[in-house]
Amino acid sequence: MFTSALLAFYAQSGIFAAGNTLVYYIGVIGAYYVHSMLLGADAAFSMMLHPLIFAVIGAMIGFIVWHANGTGWIGAFCAAVPISLLITEGHPIYYSRSMSLLFDIVCAVILYVVLCKGKTQRLMALPFIIVFVFALIYFNAFSTIFGGWI
Repeated sequence: MFTSALLAFYAQSGIFAAGNTLVYYIGVIGAYYVHSMLLGADAAFSMMLHPLIFAVIGAMIGFIVWHANGTGWIGAFCAAVPISLLITEGHPIYYSRSMSLLFDIVCAVILYVVLCKGKTQRLMALPFIIVFVFALIYFNAFSTIFGGWI
């Protein structure tokens, strides 16, 4: 999420942001399955379909992240999306003390500094981040969407 958010944020347009993000995710998925096949695992297309759907969703999020370049409430809302997803993914650090979850939180802080330009936009993004994180955690969205992978 961190690298795709940066790819989308620095793209030339919203369409390029979505395209760059989609190509990035398809490349990651392809590398994973090639690596798995080299190790002897079976890689049927039906197994790849689920991650490819998430790649398309990631492209939509990339389109949203590109609009974080704007000012005002829309820019703050768009910047809050990837930050909230990373914080939600890393929130179990309170009881697990996992370094990978700490990395998610650190990446969320870096995105907060990079995507939110200026003190005003950072303050405007905070309510969105809090509401998104609370909603994602309260409704157990990651476990519902990803089927317990995260």
